[in-house]
Amino acid sequence: MTAPPPGSTASGPAAAPPPGGRPPLCSRTVFAAAHVVADPYADTTPDGPAAVDWDATLAFRHHLWSHGLGVAEAMDTAQRGTGLDWPAAAELIRRSGAEARAAGGRLVCGAGTDQITDQLTDGSLAAIRAAYEEQLAVVEAAGAQAVLMASRALAAAARGPEDYLDVYGHLLRQAAQPVVLHWLGPMFDPALAGYWGSADLDAATDTLLAVIAAHPGKVDGVKISLLDAPRERALRRRLPPGVRCYTGDDFHYPELIAGDPQGFSHALLGIFDPLAPLAAEAVRHLDSGDPAGFRALLDPTVALARHLFQEPTRHYKTGVVLLAWLAGHQSHFTMVGGLQSARSLPHLHRAHELAAALGLFPDPDLAAHRMRRLLSVYGAEDAFPAPGETPVPAPAPGPGPVRGRTEAPGSPRTTDDLTAPTDTTAPTHLTAPTDLSRLSLNQETLRQWSLPELADGCVRAGVPAVGLWRAPVQAYGVAAAARLVRAAGLRVSSLCRGGFLTALDPGERAAALDDNRAAVDEAATLGTDTLVLVSGGLPAGSRDLPGARERIADALGELAPYAAERGVRLAIEPLHPMYAADRCVVSTLAQALDLAERFPADRVGVVVDTYHLWWDDTAGAQIDRAGAAARIAAFQLADWVTPLPEGVLLGRGQLGDGVVDLRWFRERVEAAGYRGPIEVEIFNPALWDRDGTEALAEIVDRFRRHVAARPEPGPPAPDERNSYKG
Repeated sequence: MTAPPPGSTASGPAAAPPPGGRPPLCSRTVFAAAHVVADPYADTTPDGPAAVDWDATLAFRHHLWSHGLGVAEAMDTAQRGTGLDWPAAAELIRRSGAEARAAGGRLVCGAGTDQITDQLTDGSLAAIRAAYEEQLAVVEAAGAQAVLMASRALAAAARGPEDYLDVYGHLLRQAAQPVVLHWLGPMFDPALAGYWGSADLDAATDTLLAVIAAHPGKVDGVKISLLDAPRERALRRRLPPGVRCYTGDDFHYPELIAGDPQGFSHALLGIFDPLAPLAAEAVRHLDSGDPAGFRALLDPTVALARHLFQEPTRHYKTGVVLLAWLAGHQSHFTMVGGLQSARSLPHLHRAHELAAALGLFPDPDLAAHRMRRLLSVYGAEDAFPAPGETPVPAPAPGPGPVRGRTEAPGSPRTTDDLTAPTDTTAPTHLTAPTDLSRLSLNQETLRQWSLPELADGCVRAGVPAVGLWRAPVQAYGVAAAARLVRAAGLRVSSLCRGGFLTALDPGERAAALDDNRAAVDEAATLGTDTLVLVSGGLPAGSRDLPGARERIADALGELAPYAAERGVRLAIEPLHPMYAADRCVVSTLAQALDLAERFPADRVGVVVDTYHLWWDDTAGAQIDRAGAAARIAAFQLADWVTPLPEGVLLGRGQLGDGVVDLRWFRERVEAAGYRGPIEVEIFNPALWDRDGTEALAEIVDRFRRHVAARPEPGPPAPDERNSYKG
């Protein structure tokens, strides 16, 4: 094996400050797994040699180092095994090693067996060891620390745990410096199923720990990429002292990095490629002893991460490269192996929306311009409105040219962009108050529509999210509903509903808990992190409101850990006091917060629903209280109209028809820090009797006029505001 060059370390000078004068990160070791920039002018094929734009690729590494992050090179994010062949990966490692030494940047590099392409024989373990040795030598010669990547060849050839112990033991004995072991789950690469010699993850964990225990001092850490937060926490607690756990969980990274009283994870993440500036700033909050500040910055990024890494997870690289192009880090959207086509246009459009909402783009106008040009190449510019735009209706069938919406006069243009004919006679952007990027339509608002009709109608209207209800979703099929919504490019803002947790009878209580666990599982399948809870009314014959609320707290104590393990947050919804007897003993936001605050904020939050809270003169103060603790999990809209109908459940008014100052509520929750979906939830038979498309068009118009738009000519005077706003 070749030792690192004199004067270097295995991971680069860890204490060197990043360019720009920012202090190095110190509380966590953090690596961003970096993508490669393809050469768009190379005459190659998806099966041909990888063609890399070396200047742009290395410039992006300097971008990561400038923010204080380490670079994880030649890993899965760099398309190892999905476009980047071993000769190109070896060249990438050598070039990045030289740049790391010059910049003082931390560098780890993947060593695997992807040069093995022929069918393996019975004697293949020797070939696998030799392949690993070749790549390990290249990494160490570059002055980098090695990450022993999971091997497809070993997964195919190993007869059981003993073969993993043999191969990894052979490599660890030879390694010049402590290495990082990588456990990459089959969601990233199906060929790695059964790694460590067993499909049983508990048995596989035991084998991994046996490898580490047999070679003390040779393993720096373990990178866990299983998208299973409880398993990662359990494994890191079993690691020997001095062996780090590097999270590779792109779904649960904020909570895993923040840690718990028993420890925390370091990070080696593909999602930190697009999140680099924000991720570095978040970790600096941990460095200064501010975990709340860390979570406040990083928690909102999870929606983007879950979107990029949605199934098939292995194609997350397409979204990562798209965002690098939109951010101006490269001049084109081309990938080695042609994988820029691995994701749908709705998926890419949604990635742009989510990243823009996070403020990830140094030049938002450039990002929006590039996204429009990409869509126009496929004739889809009108189908996917930019923030602040409305979709152009599909043209009627018939001959003749189609006149499409194009960029506004003066929009930024660069010579390196995709090009298409432009029509500058009509502007493309409306003003910010008409933005629909946060609008969500609750399924019950247009009950007359089937789920496919709902998805299609929202896409056509430019509504990017839906709130779903369990009964119609179960009737359609939960997994099928998840696929349908995902294929439409929509996100699920919430699932309604769980709850009804006030039963006195033990059997009824057990059944309610089981039903709520099922609701959590359904929410996770649908891809939403919010399960709305209607807590339940008084049991028959009872007048004990405090006792009922205590039973709710007891149930939350059982359900919150179960939900957290599945990435779902429980959202307590206070209902108007007229429902206290039979539906919900939680009647005010203060009561909901009193319950929620017994649990971590990332596990239990509250719902702000204008229909239920408009009357409460403490609503404003309680919204501020909820925002200060990051407790606002959902924000729902409906108006209050009178007279109420018989039965009162179906009396919610269309936006703007009643007495609720909807805009004030939006401004108040935003001032409290809420930036999530704004869900319209109206139960009204008159709305259900109408044509769905017509009704949705009215909802969108009312949202713009009464929620998103600001009044003209200016805000009302203080004496025009109602006293209930607090």
